[in-house]
Amino acid sequence: MKISVYIIAFNEVDKIHDCINSVLWADEIIVADSHSTDGTTEIAEKLGAIVVHIPFNGYGDLRNKAISYCTGDWILSLDSDERCTEKVRDEILTLIESASLDIYRVPRKNFFMGRWIKYSGWFPNFRQHKANRYSTLGVKKLQDKGKVGGVFKAFLHGFWAFNKHYIFKLGFLDGGPGFVIAFGNFEGTFYRYIKLAEAQADWTVPRVKPIHKPR
Repeated sequence: MKISVYIIAFNEVDKIHDCINSVLWADEIIVADSHSTDGTTEIAEKLGAIVVHIPFNGYGDLRNKAISYCTGDWILSLDSDERCTEKVRDEILTLIESASLDIYRVPRKNFFMGRWIKYSGWFPNFRQHKANRYSTLGVKKLQDKGKVGGVFKAFLHGFWAFNKHYIFKLGFLDGGPGFVIAFGNFEGTFYRYIKLAEAQADWTVPRVKPIHKPR
């Protein structure tokens, strides 16, 4: 059985190396790059991955096109900030020999604010929080304004965002939906300031050694 891995990437020069290193055991590594300009492509090719440039027209379209380049019997999907462990590799190699299903999920373990998260409803988890993507986009705006991040500041700004929408913008008159909208604004604001703190603290991410097929 041939295994293909496809990796979604765009300007991920700080992450793509470890991501590819974690799946060197696969028969084929496809990097679906949306025309990176920071050296992501060069690093991926140097590590032996096949790089295909796909214009970004939504994540669904990007993933479907990435899959079309894969030639393996099985396909493992990774984002550039994800890593495959040796245990996952071994389970995959064992599983495909007598697989009874067409699709399998792999639980994520998150590395957040300099530590592995074992509780808080984040482990194991199978889906990415959408707030994660949007809060990342907002960090640059905070940096441009000279803001400083931190847990306490994140809570205060998030609390203000909740009250602004739920009380001052009369969200409570919308009942349950109004509360959900206000809470969503709390969450997005909170994560923006937490990610700002992360960028300013420059926490060190654990390095990944090359993972090949077991002998």
